[in-house]
Amino acid sequence: MSPQEPGDELFRLAVESAPNAMILVDAGGKIVLVNAQTEKLFGYPRAELLGQSIEKLVPNRFRGAHPGHRAAFFQDPQARSMGAGRDLFGLRKDGSEVPVEIGLNPLKTAEGSFVLAAVVDITERKRAEERFRMVVESAPSAMIMVDDRGRMVLVNAQAEKLFGYPRQELLGHSIEILVPDRYRGSHPQFRAGFFADPHARSMGAGRDLFGLRKDGSEVSVEIGLNPLKTTEGAFVLAAVVDITERKRAEERFRLAVESAPNAMLMVDDKGKIVLANAASERLFGYSKQELLNQSIEMLVPGRFRGPHPQHRADFHAAPRPRPMGADRELYAVKKDGTEVPVEIGLNPIKTTEGAFVLAAVVDLTAFKAMQAEIVRTQRLAALGEMAATVAHEVKNPLAAISGPLQVLADDLKAGDPHKELMREILGQVKRLDNTVRGLLAFSKPTTPRKQTIALREFVERIARLVGEQEAHRRIKFAFQGGAGLTLEADPPLLEQVLWNLFLNSAEAMKGAGEIHVSIQANAANVELAITDTGAGIAPELLQKLFRPFVTTKTMGTGLGLSLCRKIVEAHRGTIEITSKPDQGATVTLSFPKH
Repeated sequence: MSPQEPGDELFRLAVESAPNAMILVDAGGKIVLVNAQTEKLFGYPRAELLGQSIEKLVPNRFRGAHPGHRAAFFQDPQARSMGAGRDLFGLRKDGSEVPVEIGLNPLKTAEGSFVLAAVVDITERKRAEERFRMVVESAPSAMIMVDDRGRMVLVNAQAEKLFGYPRQELLGHSIEILVPDRYRGSHPQFRAGFFADPHARSMGAGRDLFGLRKDGSEVSVEIGLNPLKTTEGAFVLAAVVDITERKRAEERFRLAVESAPNAMLMVDDKGKIVLANAASERLFGYSKQELLNQSIEMLVPGRFRGPHPQHRADFHAAPRPRPMGADRELYAVKKDGTEVPVEIGLNPIKTTEGAFVLAAVVDLTAFKAMQAEIVRTQRLAALGEMAATVAHEVKNPLAAISGPLQVLADDLKAGDPHKELMREILGQVKRLDNTVRGLLAFSKPTTPRKQTIALREFVERIARLVGEQEAHRRIKFAFQGGAGLTLEADPPLLEQVLWNLFLNSAEAMKGAGEIHVSIQANAANVELAITDTGAGIAPELLQKLFRPFVTTKTMGTGLGLSLCRKIVEAHRGTIEITSKPDQGATVTLSFPKH
Protein backbone atom coordinates (compact mmCIF):
# COMPACT_ATOMS: atom_id res chain seq x y z
CA MET A 1 0.00 0.00 0.00
CA SER A 2 1.35 3.38 -0.95
CA PRO A 3 1.68 6.00 1.87
CA GLN A 4 -0.98 8.63 2.23
CA GLU A 5 -0.40 11.99 0.55
CA PRO A 6 0.01 14.83 3.06
CA GLY A 7 -2.76 16.80 1.45
CA ASP A 8 -5.17 13.92 1.49
CA GLU A 9 -8.30 14.82 3.48
CA LEU A 10 -8.61 11.37 5.07
CA PHE A 11 -5.04 11.62 6.30
CA ARG A 12 -5.72 15.04 7.82
CA LEU A 13 -8.87 13.75 9.53
CA ALA A 14 -6.96 10.80 10.97
CA VAL A 15 -4.24 13.11 12.31
CA GLU A 16 -6.80 15.50 13.73
CA SER A 17 -8.70 12.77 15.58
CA ALA A 18 -5.57 11.20 17.13
CA PRO A 19 -5.60 11.21 21.00
CA ASN A 20 -2.00 12.48 21.14
CA ALA A 21 -0.24 15.49 19.65
CA MET A 22 0.64 14.81 15.98
CA ILE A 23 3.15 16.99 14.04
CA LEU A 24 4.10 16.53 10.39
CA VAL A 25 7.56 17.93 9.56
CA ASP A 26 9.27 18.19 6.17
CA ALA A 27 12.92 17.41 5.40
CA GLY A 28 13.85 21.04 6.08
CA GLY A 29 12.43 20.88 9.60
CA LYS A 30 9.32 22.96 8.82
CA ILE A 31 6.02 22.12 10.49
CA VAL A 32 3.41 21.45 7.80
CA LEU A 33 0.58 19.87 9.81
CA VAL A 34 -0.53 19.79 13.47
CA ASN A 35 -3.68 18.64 15.25
CA ALA A 36 -5.76 20.06 18.10
CA GLN A 37 -3.87 17.96 20.68
CA THR A 38 -0.65 19.71 19.57
CA GLU A 39 -2.23 23.10 20.23
CA LYS A 40 -3.38 21.88 23.65
CA LEU A 41 -0.01 20.37 24.60
CA PHE A 42 2.26 23.23 23.52
CA GLY A 43 -0.12 26.18 24.02
CA TYR A 44 0.24 27.54 20.46
CA PRO A 45 -2.63 28.04 18.03
CA ARG A 46 -1.79 26.10 14.91
CA ALA A 47 -1.41 29.29 12.89
CA GLU A 48 1.67 30.07 15.02
CA LEU A 49 3.16 26.64 14.34
CA LEU A 50 2.54 25.96 10.65
CA GLY A 51 5.57 26.92 8.56
CA GLN A 52 7.75 27.31 11.66
CA SER A 53 10.88 25.29 12.42
CA ILE A 54 10.29 22.23 14.60
CA GLU A 55 13.14 23.53 16.82
CA LYS A 56 10.60 26.08 18.08
CA LEU A 57 9.27 23.27 20.31
CA VAL A 58 12.73 22.05 21.46
CA PRO A 59 14.22 23.42 24.75
CA ASN A 60 17.26 25.65 24.26
CA ARG A 61 19.71 23.17 25.82
CA PHE A 62 18.85 20.58 23.14
CA ARG A 63 18.15 22.92 20.21
CA GLY A 64 21.69 23.12 18.84
CA ALA A 65 21.99 19.35 18.31
CA HIS A 66 18.47 18.82 17.01
CA PRO A 67 19.04 19.61 13.29
CA GLY A 68 21.75 16.97 13.23
CA HIS A 69 19.33 14.40 14.71
CA ARG A 70 16.76 15.37 12.02
CA ALA A 71 19.27 14.97 9.24
CA ALA A 72 20.32 11.57 10.54
CA PHE A 73 16.69 10.42 10.61
CA PHE A 74 15.98 11.46 7.02
CA GLN A 75 19.17 9.67 5.92
CA ASP A 76 17.86 6.43 7.42
CA PRO A 77 14.11 6.87 7.78
CA GLN A 78 12.37 4.13 9.75
CA ALA A 79 9.61 4.01 12.34
CA ARG A 80 11.13 4.22 15.79
CA SER A 81 11.11 6.02 19.12
CA MET A 82 13.00 9.26 19.24
CA GLY A 83 15.92 9.61 21.65
CA ALA A 84 15.85 6.03 22.90
CA GLY A 85 17.39 5.86 26.36
CA ARG A 86 17.17 9.64 26.88
CA ASP A 87 14.68 11.86 28.68
CA LEU A 88 12.90 14.06 26.12
CA PHE A 89 11.23 17.40 26.75
CA GLY A 90 9.05 19.76 24.70
CA LEU A 91 9.01 23.55 25.06
CA ARG A 92 5.61 25.22 25.52
CA LYS A 93 4.71 28.73 24.40
CA ASP A 94 4.82 29.93 28.05
CA GLY A 95 8.44 28.75 28.33
CA SER A 96 7.67 25.75 30.53
CA GLU A 97 8.89 22.29 29.62
CA VAL A 98 6.92 19.09 29.41
CA PRO A 99 8.38 15.55 29.52
CA VAL A 100 7.39 13.68 26.38
CA GLU A 101 7.78 10.47 24.45
CA ILE A 102 8.01 10.80 20.68
CA GLY A 103 7.36 8.19 18.02
CA LEU A 104 8.75 8.91 14.53
CA ASN A 105 7.14 7.59 11.34
CA PRO A 106 8.64 8.42 7.90
CA LEU A 107 6.33 9.35 5.00
CA LYS A 108 7.31 9.32 1.31
CA THR A 109 5.05 11.42 -0.96
CA ALA A 110 5.14 13.04 -4.35
CA GLU A 111 5.84 16.28 -2.52
CA GLY A 112 8.92 14.87 -0.76
CA SER A 113 9.93 13.19 2.49
CA PHE A 114 8.21 13.93 5.76
CA VAL A 115 8.21 12.59 9.31
CA LEU A 116 5.03 12.26 11.35
CA ALA A 117 5.85 12.69 15.05
CA ALA A 118 3.42 11.35 17.66
CA VAL A 119 4.12 13.28 20.87
CA VAL A 120 2.84 11.89 24.21
CA ASP A 121 2.74 13.97 27.38
CA ILE A 122 4.24 11.74 30.10
CA THR A 123 4.03 14.26 32.92
CA GLU A 124 1.76 12.07 35.07
CA ARG A 125 3.89 9.02 34.39
CA LYS A 126 6.99 10.95 35.43
CA ARG A 127 5.23 12.07 38.59
CA ALA A 128 4.24 8.49 39.36
CA GLU A 129 7.81 7.36 38.70
CA GLU A 130 9.12 10.08 41.01
CA ARG A 131 6.71 9.07 43.75
CA PHE A 132 7.80 5.47 43.26
CA ARG A 133 11.46 6.50 43.51
CA MET A 134 10.77 8.49 46.67
CA VAL A 135 8.97 5.54 48.25
CA VAL A 136 11.85 3.24 47.35
CA GLU A 137 14.41 5.75 48.58
CA SER A 138 12.67 6.19 51.93
CA ALA A 139 12.19 2.46 52.53
CA PRO A 140 13.84 1.23 55.76
CA SER A 141 15.37 -1.76 53.96
CA ALA A 142 17.64 -2.03 50.96
CA MET A 143 15.62 -1.84 47.71
CA ILE A 144 17.02 -2.87 44.32
CA MET A 145 15.13 -2.86 41.01
CA VAL A 146 16.49 -5.24 38.38
CA ASP A 147 15.53 -5.64 34.73
CA ASP A 148 15.01 -8.93 32.94
CA ARG A 149 18.70 -8.98 31.95
CA GLY A 150 19.77 -8.81 35.57
CA ARG A 151 20.92 -5.16 35.42
CA MET A 152 20.30 -2.92 38.41
CA VAL A 153 18.28 0.12 37.35
CA LEU A 154 17.33 1.56 40.74
CA VAL A 155 18.82 1.36 44.24
CA ASN A 156 18.17 3.30 47.43
CA ALA A 157 20.41 4.70 50.16
CA GLN A 158 19.87 1.62 52.33
CA ALA A 159 21.25 -0.55 49.53
CA GLU A 160 24.37 1.63 49.43
CA LYS A 161 24.69 1.33 53.20
CA LEU A 162 24.14 -2.42 53.28
CA PHE A 163 26.48 -3.39 50.45
CA GLY A 164 29.05 -0.60 50.77
CA TYR A 165 28.81 0.58 47.14
CA PRO A 166 27.92 4.11 46.02
CA ARG A 167 24.92 3.80 43.73
CA GLN A 168 26.85 4.84 40.62
CA GLU A 169 28.87 1.62 41.04
CA LEU A 170 25.65 -0.41 41.15
CA LEU A 171 23.40 1.15 38.47
CA GLY A 172 23.73 -0.58 35.14
CA HIS A 173 25.74 -3.45 36.62
CA SER A 174 24.71 -7.07 37.00
CA ILE A 175 22.96 -8.02 40.21
CA GLU A 176 25.40 -10.91 40.43
CA ILE A 177 28.09 -8.60 41.82
CA LEU A 178 26.12 -8.75 45.08
CA VAL A 179 25.94 -12.55 45.07
CA PRO A 180 28.72 -14.58 46.80
CA ASP A 181 30.95 -16.55 44.41
CA ARG A 182 29.64 -19.95 45.52
CA TYR A 183 26.08 -19.03 44.44
CA ARG A 184 26.88 -16.77 41.47
CA GLY A 185 26.91 -19.46 38.79
CA SER A 186 23.34 -20.61 39.44
CA HIS A 187 21.85 -17.17 40.08
CA PRO A 188 21.04 -16.25 36.44
CA GLN A 189 18.97 -19.43 36.21
CA PHE A 190 17.01 -18.42 39.34
CA ARG A 191 16.42 -14.98 37.75
CA ALA A 192 15.16 -16.53 34.56
CA GLY A 193 12.86 -18.78 36.56
CA PHE A 194 11.37 -15.78 38.35
CA PHE A 195 10.72 -13.81 35.16
CA ALA A 196 9.17 -16.93 33.59
CA ASP A 197 6.65 -17.07 36.46
CA PRO A 198 6.63 -13.63 38.10
CA HIS A 199 4.72 -13.36 41.36
CA ALA A 200 5.42 -11.74 44.73
CA ARG A 201 7.28 -14.17 46.96
CA SER A 202 10.28 -14.67 49.22
CA MET A 203 13.50 -15.55 47.47
CA GLY A 204 15.16 -18.84 48.28
CA ALA A 205 12.44 -20.14 50.59
CA GLY A 206 13.98 -22.68 52.96
CA ARG A 207 17.55 -21.61 52.19
CA ASP A 208 19.99 -19.33 53.99
CA LEU A 209 20.69 -16.31 51.78
CA PHE A 210 23.78 -14.11 51.79
CA GLY A 211 24.74 -10.87 50.11
CA LEU A 212 28.30 -9.91 49.11
CA ARG A 213 29.55 -6.51 50.22
CA LYS A 214 32.08 -4.39 48.37
CA ASP A 215 34.75 -5.23 50.98
CA GLY A 216 34.27 -8.97 50.28
CA SER A 217 32.42 -9.73 53.52
CA GLU A 218 29.07 -11.51 53.49
CA VAL A 219 25.83 -10.53 55.18
CA SER A 220 22.85 -12.73 56.06
CA VAL A 221 19.75 -11.47 54.29
CA GLU A 222 16.11 -12.12 53.59
CA ILE A 223 14.84 -11.07 50.16
CA GLY A 224 11.30 -10.36 49.02
CA LEU A 225 10.67 -10.30 45.27
CA ASN A 226 7.94 -8.21 43.64
CA PRO A 227 7.40 -8.23 39.85
CA LEU A 228 6.78 -4.93 38.04
CA LYS A 229 5.31 -4.57 34.54
CA THR A 230 5.98 -1.26 32.80
CA THR A 231 5.95 0.13 29.28
CA GLU A 232 9.72 -0.28 29.35
CA GLY A 233 9.55 -3.98 30.12
CA ALA A 234 9.52 -6.38 33.06
CA PHE A 235 11.38 -5.70 36.30
CA VAL A 236 11.69 -7.15 39.76
CA LEU A 237 11.86 -5.01 42.89
CA ALA A 238 13.89 -6.81 45.56
CA ALA A 239 13.54 -5.80 49.22
CA VAL A 240 16.70 -6.94 51.00
CA VAL A 241 16.67 -7.14 54.81
CA ASP A 242 19.85 -7.51 56.87
CA ILE A 243 19.13 -10.30 59.38
CA THR A 244 22.59 -10.43 60.94
CA GLU A 245 21.32 -9.55 64.41
CA ARG A 246 18.47 -12.01 64.13
CA LYS A 247 20.92 -14.74 63.14
CA ARG A 248 23.13 -13.86 66.10
CA ALA A 249 20.15 -14.03 68.45
CA GLU A 250 19.13 -17.37 66.94
CA GLU A 251 22.68 -18.66 67.40
CA ARG A 252 22.76 -17.53 71.03
CA PHE A 253 19.41 -19.24 71.56
CA ARG A 254 20.68 -22.43 69.93
CA LEU A 255 23.85 -22.38 72.06
CA ALA A 256 21.79 -21.89 75.21
CA VAL A 257 19.53 -24.79 74.27
CA GLU A 258 22.49 -26.96 73.28
CA SER A 259 24.30 -26.35 76.57
CA ALA A 260 21.23 -27.03 78.73
CA PRO A 261 21.75 -30.00 81.07
CA ASN A 262 18.28 -31.35 80.30
CA ALA A 263 16.78 -32.49 77.03
CA MET A 264 15.37 -29.53 75.09
CA LEU A 265 13.05 -29.92 72.10
CA MET A 266 11.47 -27.14 70.05
CA VAL A 267 8.28 -28.12 68.25
CA ASP A 268 6.27 -26.16 65.68
CA ASP A 269 2.48 -25.78 65.64
CA LYS A 270 2.19 -28.87 63.46
CA GLY A 271 4.01 -31.01 66.00
CA LYS A 272 7.27 -31.26 64.05
CA ILE A 273 10.56 -31.22 65.96
CA VAL A 274 12.65 -28.31 64.64
CA LEU A 275 15.40 -28.21 67.28
CA ALA A 276 16.94 -30.78 69.61
CA ASN A 277 20.03 -30.62 71.82
CA ALA A 278 22.72 -33.13 72.73
CA ALA A 279 20.93 -34.02 75.98
CA SER A 280 17.92 -35.08 73.86
CA GLU A 281 20.13 -37.48 71.94
CA ARG A 282 21.40 -38.95 75.20
CA LEU A 283 17.93 -39.25 76.73
CA PHE A 284 16.02 -40.68 73.78
CA GLY A 285 18.79 -42.57 71.96
CA TYR A 286 18.10 -40.86 68.61
CA SER A 287 20.58 -38.73 66.70
CA LYS A 288 19.51 -35.16 65.95
CA GLN A 289 19.07 -36.08 62.30
CA GLU A 290 16.62 -38.78 63.33
CA LEU A 291 14.63 -36.32 65.46
CA LEU A 292 14.50 -33.20 63.29
CA ASN A 293 11.35 -32.76 61.17
CA GLN A 294 9.76 -35.79 62.80
CA SER A 295 6.50 -35.73 64.73
CA ILE A 296 6.89 -35.22 68.48
CA GLU A 297 4.49 -38.15 68.86
CA MET A 298 7.38 -40.48 68.06
CA LEU A 299 8.56 -39.86 71.65
CA VAL A 300 5.12 -40.48 73.20
CA PRO A 301 4.29 -44.02 74.38
CA GLY A 302 1.65 -45.72 72.30
CA ARG A 303 -0.96 -45.71 75.06
CA PHE A 304 -0.82 -41.89 75.27
CA ARG A 305 -0.22 -41.11 71.59
CA GLY A 306 -3.85 -40.82 70.48
CA PRO A 307 -4.90 -37.78 72.54
CA HIS A 308 -1.49 -36.07 72.35
CA PRO A 309 -2.25 -33.96 69.20
CA GLN A 310 -5.29 -32.53 70.99
CA HIS A 311 -3.12 -31.65 74.01
CA ARG A 312 -0.77 -29.82 71.59
CA ALA A 313 -3.65 -27.96 70.00
CA ASP A 314 -4.96 -26.92 73.44
CA PHE A 315 -1.55 -25.54 74.38
CA HIS A 316 -1.23 -23.49 71.17
CA ALA A 317 -4.76 -22.16 71.69
CA ALA A 318 -3.76 -20.74 75.10
CA PRO A 319 0.06 -20.67 75.19
CA ARG A 320 1.76 -19.88 78.51
CA PRO A 321 4.74 -21.25 80.44
CA ARG A 322 3.55 -24.22 82.45
CA PRO A 323 4.34 -27.84 83.29
CA MET A 324 2.90 -30.43 80.96
CA GLY A 325 0.36 -32.84 82.38
CA ALA A 326 0.34 -31.29 85.86
CA ASP A 327 -2.20 -33.86 87.00
CA ARG A 328 -0.56 -36.88 85.36
CA GLU A 329 2.61 -38.92 85.54
CA LEU A 330 4.42 -38.54 82.24
CA TYR A 331 6.51 -41.00 80.27
CA ALA A 332 8.55 -40.82 77.09
CA VAL A 333 9.57 -43.66 74.82
CA LYS A 334 13.17 -44.13 73.69
CA LYS A 335 14.45 -45.38 70.36
CA ASP A 336 14.90 -48.87 71.83
CA GLY A 337 11.24 -48.93 72.90
CA THR A 338 11.84 -48.55 76.62
CA GLU A 339 9.92 -45.94 78.56
CA VAL A 340 11.35 -43.33 80.88
CA PRO A 341 9.47 -41.28 83.50
CA VAL A 342 9.82 -37.58 82.74
CA GLU A 343 8.84 -34.12 83.84
CA ILE A 344 8.20 -31.60 81.03
CA GLY A 345 8.09 -27.82 81.15
CA LEU A 346 6.44 -26.02 78.23
CA ASN A 347 7.40 -22.53 77.08
CA PRO A 348 5.68 -20.82 74.10
CA ILE A 349 7.89 -18.96 71.61
CA LYS A 350 6.61 -16.48 69.01
CA THR A 351 8.82 -15.79 65.98
CA THR A 352 8.45 -14.35 62.50
CA GLU A 353 8.30 -17.94 61.28
CA GLY A 354 5.33 -18.84 63.48
CA ALA A 355 4.48 -20.24 66.92
CA PHE A 356 6.66 -22.84 68.61
CA VAL A 357 6.89 -24.52 71.99
CA LEU A 358 10.18 -25.21 73.74
CA ALA A 359 9.89 -28.34 75.88
CA ALA A 360 12.38 -28.99 78.68
CA VAL A 361 12.35 -32.72 79.41
CA VAL A 362 13.83 -34.01 82.69
CA ASP A 363 14.59 -37.69 83.15
CA LEU A 364 13.12 -38.85 86.48
CA THR A 365 14.65 -42.31 86.34
CA ALA A 366 17.38 -41.62 88.91
CA PHE A 367 14.93 -39.78 91.10
CA LYS A 368 12.46 -42.64 90.99
CA ALA A 369 15.25 -45.10 91.81
CA MET A 370 16.37 -42.90 94.68
CA GLN A 371 12.85 -42.72 95.99
CA ALA A 372 12.57 -46.52 95.90
CA GLU A 373 15.92 -46.91 97.61
CA ILE A 374 14.96 -44.51 100.39
CA VAL A 375 11.71 -46.34 101.01
CA ARG A 376 13.44 -49.73 100.84
CA THR A 377 16.39 -49.12 103.14
CA GLN A 378 14.63 -47.07 105.84
CA ARG A 379 18.00 -45.48 106.61
CA LEU A 380 16.68 -42.65 108.71
CA ALA A 381 14.33 -42.49 111.62
CA ALA A 382 12.17 -40.08 109.67
CA LEU A 383 11.89 -42.30 106.57
CA GLY A 384 8.27 -43.09 107.34
CA GLU A 385 7.44 -39.41 107.07
CA MET A 386 9.80 -39.14 104.08
CA ALA A 387 8.02 -41.95 102.22
CA ALA A 388 4.68 -40.24 102.79
CA THR A 389 6.14 -36.92 101.65
CA VAL A 390 7.54 -38.48 98.47
CA ALA A 391 4.15 -40.06 97.78
CA HIS A 392 2.47 -36.70 98.28
CA GLU A 393 4.91 -34.47 96.38
CA VAL A 394 6.43 -36.62 93.65
CA LYS A 395 4.76 -39.92 92.93
CA ASN A 396 1.23 -38.61 92.67
CA PRO A 397 0.83 -34.93 93.62
CA LEU A 398 -2.93 -34.94 93.43
CA ALA A 399 -3.50 -38.07 95.52
CA ALA A 400 -2.66 -36.31 98.77
CA ILE A 401 -5.20 -33.52 98.24
CA SER A 402 -7.94 -35.11 96.17
CA GLY A 403 -9.80 -36.27 99.26
CA PRO A 404 -9.62 -32.96 101.14
CA LEU A 405 -10.49 -31.06 97.99
CA GLN A 406 -13.63 -33.14 97.59
CA VAL A 407 -14.59 -32.33 101.18
CA LEU A 408 -13.86 -28.64 100.68
CA ALA A 409 -15.83 -28.58 97.43
CA ASP A 410 -18.98 -29.10 99.49
CA ASP A 411 -18.00 -26.35 101.95
CA LEU A 412 -16.77 -23.61 99.58
CA LYS A 413 -19.27 -21.59 97.62
CA ALA A 414 -18.78 -20.04 94.18
CA GLY A 415 -16.63 -16.94 94.46
CA ASP A 416 -14.95 -18.07 97.68
CA PRO A 417 -11.26 -17.00 97.44
CA HIS A 418 -10.22 -20.43 98.73
CA LYS A 419 -11.29 -21.95 95.43
CA GLU A 420 -8.39 -20.10 93.82
CA LEU A 421 -6.13 -21.64 96.47
CA MET A 422 -7.33 -25.07 95.47
CA ARG A 423 -6.49 -24.30 91.86
CA GLU A 424 -3.01 -23.16 92.85
CA ILE A 425 -2.39 -26.32 94.87
CA LEU A 426 -3.41 -28.46 91.89
CA GLY A 427 -1.18 -26.38 89.62
CA GLN A 428 2.01 -26.75 91.66
CA VAL A 429 4.99 -27.76 89.60
CA LYS A 430 7.16 -30.58 90.84
CA ARG A 431 10.44 -28.79 91.37
CA LEU A 432 12.57 -31.75 90.40
CA ASP A 433 16.01 -30.27 90.75
CA ASN A 434 15.37 -28.88 94.22
CA THR A 435 13.52 -32.03 95.26
CA VAL A 436 16.31 -34.32 94.10
CA ARG A 437 18.86 -32.25 95.97
CA GLY A 438 16.54 -32.35 98.92
CA LEU A 439 16.28 -36.14 98.82
CA LEU A 440 20.03 -36.48 98.60
CA ALA A 441 20.57 -34.08 101.46
CA PHE A 442 17.78 -35.51 103.59
CA SER A 443 19.00 -39.08 103.21
CA LYS A 444 22.43 -38.20 104.57
CA PRO A 445 23.49 -36.88 107.95
CA THR A 446 23.57 -33.09 107.96
CA THR A 447 26.83 -31.92 109.45
CA PRO A 448 27.40 -28.27 108.57
CA ARG A 449 30.87 -27.19 107.52
CA LYS A 450 30.61 -23.66 108.70
CA GLN A 451 32.23 -20.61 107.19
CA THR A 452 31.84 -16.93 107.92
CA ILE A 453 29.25 -15.57 105.50
CA ALA A 454 28.46 -11.92 104.74
CA LEU A 455 24.77 -12.62 105.17
CA ARG A 456 23.09 -9.87 103.16
CA GLU A 457 25.40 -10.26 100.15
CA PHE A 458 24.87 -14.04 100.29
CA VAL A 459 21.06 -13.74 100.40
CA GLU A 460 21.02 -11.13 97.60
CA ARG A 461 23.11 -13.42 95.39
CA ILE A 462 20.72 -16.34 95.85
CA ALA A 463 17.73 -14.05 95.23
CA ARG A 464 19.31 -12.83 92.00
CA LEU A 465 19.91 -16.42 90.81
CA VAL A 466 16.34 -17.41 91.62
CA GLY A 467 15.04 -14.32 89.83
CA GLU A 468 17.08 -15.16 86.71
CA GLN A 469 15.98 -18.80 86.65
CA GLU A 470 12.35 -17.90 87.31
CA ALA A 471 12.29 -14.79 85.09
CA HIS A 472 8.88 -15.72 83.69
CA ARG A 473 7.38 -15.33 87.17
CA ARG A 474 8.18 -11.57 87.34
CA ILE A 475 9.47 -11.78 90.91
CA LYS A 476 10.85 -8.73 92.69
CA PHE A 477 12.90 -8.68 95.90
CA ALA A 478 13.10 -5.96 98.55
CA PHE A 479 15.79 -6.08 101.24
CA GLN A 480 15.89 -4.44 104.65
CA GLY A 481 18.73 -4.42 107.16
CA GLY A 482 21.61 -6.86 107.44
CA ALA A 483 24.40 -4.52 106.34
CA GLY A 484 27.67 -5.78 107.83
CA LEU A 485 26.09 -8.82 109.53
CA THR A 486 27.91 -12.14 109.29
CA LEU A 487 26.78 -15.69 110.04
CA GLU A 488 28.66 -18.91 110.72
CA ALA A 489 26.96 -21.37 108.35
CA ASP A 490 27.51 -23.98 105.65
CA PRO A 491 27.08 -22.04 102.36
CA PRO A 492 25.70 -24.90 100.17
CA LEU A 493 23.22 -25.95 102.89
CA LEU A 494 22.06 -22.40 103.53
CA GLU A 495 21.68 -21.93 99.77
CA GLN A 496 19.31 -24.94 99.66
CA VAL A 497 17.17 -23.39 102.38
CA LEU A 498 16.95 -19.97 100.69
CA TRP A 499 16.35 -21.43 97.23
CA ASN A 500 13.45 -23.54 98.50
CA LEU A 501 11.86 -20.72 100.48
CA PHE A 502 12.13 -18.18 97.66
CA LEU A 503 10.50 -20.60 95.21
CA ASN A 504 7.70 -21.31 97.71
CA SER A 505 7.07 -17.58 98.05
CA ALA A 506 7.04 -17.10 94.28
CA GLU A 507 4.47 -19.85 93.85
CA ALA A 508 2.31 -18.44 96.63
CA MET A 509 2.16 -15.16 94.70
CA LYS A 510 1.04 -17.01 91.54
CA GLY A 511 4.24 -16.09 89.77
CA ALA A 512 4.22 -12.32 90.27
CA GLY A 513 4.80 -10.08 93.25
CA GLU A 514 7.41 -8.87 95.70
CA ILE A 515 9.33 -10.92 98.23
CA HIS A 516 10.45 -8.91 101.29
CA VAL A 517 13.62 -10.04 103.04
CA SER A 518 14.43 -8.59 106.45
CA ILE A 519 17.75 -9.30 108.19
CA GLN A 520 18.36 -8.21 111.76
CA ALA A 521 20.21 -9.28 114.89
CA ASN A 522 19.78 -9.11 118.65
CA ALA A 523 22.16 -10.01 121.42
CA ALA A 524 21.80 -13.75 120.89
CA ASN A 525 20.48 -14.42 117.40
CA VAL A 526 20.56 -13.43 113.74
CA GLU A 527 17.07 -13.49 112.24
CA LEU A 528 16.14 -13.65 108.57
CA ALA A 529 12.46 -13.14 107.70
CA ILE A 530 11.07 -13.86 104.21
CA THR A 531 7.61 -12.45 103.54
CA ASP A 532 5.61 -12.87 100.33
CA THR A 533 2.68 -10.85 99.07
CA GLY A 534 0.54 -13.87 98.22
CA ALA A 535 -3.01 -14.59 99.28
CA GLY A 536 -1.93 -16.28 102.50
CA ILE A 537 -3.46 -19.45 104.00
CA ALA A 538 -5.72 -19.59 107.02
CA PRO A 539 -4.29 -21.82 109.81
CA GLU A 540 -7.50 -23.83 110.05
CA LEU A 541 -7.40 -24.49 106.31
CA LEU A 542 -3.80 -25.63 106.54
CA GLN A 543 -4.78 -28.02 109.29
CA LYS A 544 -7.67 -29.37 107.27
CA LEU A 545 -5.51 -29.86 104.20
CA PHE A 546 -2.32 -31.23 105.71
CA ARG A 547 -3.14 -32.64 109.11
CA PRO A 548 -1.12 -33.85 111.00
CA PHE A 549 1.90 -32.08 109.47
CA VAL A 550 0.78 -28.50 110.17
CA THR A 551 0.06 -26.66 113.38
CA THR A 552 -1.80 -23.39 113.72
CA LYS A 553 1.49 -21.53 114.00
CA THR A 554 4.05 -23.33 111.90
CA MET A 555 3.91 -25.22 108.63
CA GLY A 556 6.28 -28.16 108.27
CA THR A 557 4.85 -30.11 105.38
CA GLY A 558 6.69 -30.99 102.20
CA LEU A 559 10.07 -32.48 101.42
CA GLY A 560 11.53 -29.03 100.78
CA LEU A 561 10.33 -27.59 104.08
CA SER A 562 11.32 -30.75 105.92
CA LEU A 563 14.82 -30.37 104.53
CA CYS A 564 14.85 -26.67 105.45
CA ARG A 565 13.89 -27.51 109.00
CA LYS A 566 16.54 -30.22 109.20
CA ILE A 567 19.30 -27.90 107.88
CA VAL A 568 18.30 -25.01 110.15
CA GLU A 569 18.15 -27.29 113.19
CA ALA A 570 21.57 -28.70 112.27
CA HIS A 571 22.81 -25.12 112.61
CA ARG A 572 21.14 -25.00 116.07
CA GLY A 573 18.54 -22.65 114.66
CA THR A 574 14.75 -22.55 114.39
CA ILE A 575 12.28 -22.05 111.53
CA GLU A 576 8.79 -20.68 111.91
CA ILE A 577 6.11 -20.08 109.23
CA THR A 578 3.11 -17.88 109.88
CA SER A 579 0.31 -17.11 107.47
CA LYS A 580 -3.00 -15.30 107.42
CA PRO A 581 -5.55 -14.97 104.59
CA ASP A 582 -4.85 -12.05 102.24
CA GLN A 583 -1.71 -11.11 104.18
CA GLY A 584 0.85 -13.42 102.64
CA ALA A 585 3.14 -15.73 104.59
CA THR A 586 6.32 -15.10 106.56
CA VAL A 587 9.13 -17.61 107.12
CA THR A 588 11.46 -16.63 109.95
CA LEU A 589 14.86 -18.27 110.31
CA SER A 590 16.71 -17.71 113.57
CA PHE A 591 20.38 -18.67 114.01
CA PRO A 592 22.51 -18.31 117.15
CA LYS A 593 25.25 -15.71 116.81
CA HIS A 594 27.95 -18.00 118.21
